[in-house]
Amino acid sequence: MILADTLMSFVIILAIMPLMLTCLSCLKNVTGFSETVQDQTASLQLQRILLLSDDIETDGNTVTFTYSQKPMELHEVNGRMIISPGTQIFFSEIRSTRFFIEENFLMTSFYRGEKEYEYVLTTLP
Repeated sequence: MILADTLMSFVIILAIMPLMLTCLSCLKNVTGFSETVQDQTASLQLQRILLLSDDIETDGNTVTFTYSQKPMELHEVNGRMIISPGTQIFFSEIRSTRFFIEENFLMTSFYRGEKEYEYVLTTLP
């Protein structure tokens, strides 16, 4: 009797196991952190700040601009793109950040791991 119940339990568990594994594999995609979504949010925040700014200039390593009548600077520090004075972090875990102008657009390019990312920051007059 106990042997039959134990064997029946194993059969039920083996029948349910593929369904459980399929459900758990779907959860991996839901709980994973998407850096692309975070990057899109950061680029939109930067675009808003720079659209409201004046006197935007770049030397390739930094972007200087005037925001709310205060001189500010956008640059990379310790693998993060920040605006100073103060510290507003936008992109993290990055390296080799550069700023450039292409067809009246201020752009940024950086590496995360071995992949290069490029974002439009603002349009220039």
